[in-house]
Amino acid sequence: MSKYIHVLIALMAFGLISSTSIAGPVYVYKNADSPDNKGVWGNTMPARAADTNSVQFKTSEKPDFDGNGTAVKVTFDLTQPPNWVGLVVPVQQDYWGEWQADGLDLTKAKKLIFWAKGTKGGEQIQVKASIATDKPYGDSAEIPIVSDWITLTKDWQKYEIAINNGSQLKRVITLFALIANEAHNPGGHIVFYVDEIYYELSN
Repeated sequence: MSKYIHVLIALMAFGLISSTSIAGPVYVYKNADSPDNKGVWGNTMPARAADTNSVQFKTSEKPDFDGNGTAVKVTFDLTQPPNWVGLVVPVQQDYWGEWQADGLDLTKAKKLIFWAKGTKGGEQIQVKASIATDKPYGDSAEIPIVSDWITLTKDWQKYEIAINNGSQLKRVITLFALIANEAHNPGGHIVFYVDEIYYELSN
């Protein structure tokens, strides 16, 4: 276990930084403006992605997967160096763990579940979470949650990522991240939708 993780656990033990326990499911995104939403959309990576407008999104796009609410529309331009981009959903706007703020206690999480579809089909994305592991008040996990590369279809599909490092998720600040690169998406421009993003907890 790294020195940073030891320090982070000690800070949480003394209450200097905190993690909020929540009964499941824990929604990153349910519908636009839902009080159940625990995530705030807007962080992009790498840093230059914001300057080149390589990441665009709308959190109130219709229709969603069941026709009863809203979904998130994501547009990636992967043609700009370094030819990959990411859209990250933290617990607080513009937060990467540089200052003290509450995280979420997801030690009981067993699955990260979401719905997604592409506009054309064939778009490839990767999903990550708990990625700010090197920040002073970042994620407590030593290893992020990372999915395999996912090939989207034109129809809504449900995706589940098994979580095997729940014991390390005492403090999570980056709840969800969407990653894509040009190598997996020839042409470099993709548009896709995501919806109903949540953590399923064990009893």
